[in-house]
Amino acid sequence: MLAINKSAVASRVAVSRPRAARTAAPRRALIVKASNSQYDSQFDSEALKGKLIDSYTETTTKIKVTWEKTEDKPVVLTLAVASVVGLVALNAVADAINRIPLIGSAMELVGICATTWFTYRYLVFGPDREELKQNVIDFVKKVQGK
Repeated sequence: MLAINKSAVASRVAVSRPRAARTAAPRRALIVKASNSQYDSQFDSEALKGKLIDSYTETTTKIKVTWEKTEDKPVVLTLAVASVVGLVALNAVADAINRIPLIGSAMELVGICATTWFTYRYLVFGPDREELKQNVIDFVKKVQGK
């Protein structure tokens, strides 16, 4: 059995560390409380689970119905694959441009300016929000062909 002189080890440790490191920092505790009381919970998890399952079922049903209505399934699959390939290529180009020293920062600045302009133009005032809402509705109708 190996015998260790604790006072010798403690003195070596104390000498090698500054005084501030030897003092223990006050510990903070996080207390988590679990409760079955309906007053303590902010939402009903079972109701939320039911809503999510209903939403999932509704969405998958819509997708199945739309897919069954589609006449040119190979064209749709080709467009989907081409879209994914295009997004990957676009991401590679954007990443390559971003790696150029000054251009990446300039693109960031342009993005911040465009976001600021959009927020001021459409989101700050009530009538402008209504105009944005109407523009989005018109665009969706145009895309859907209505």
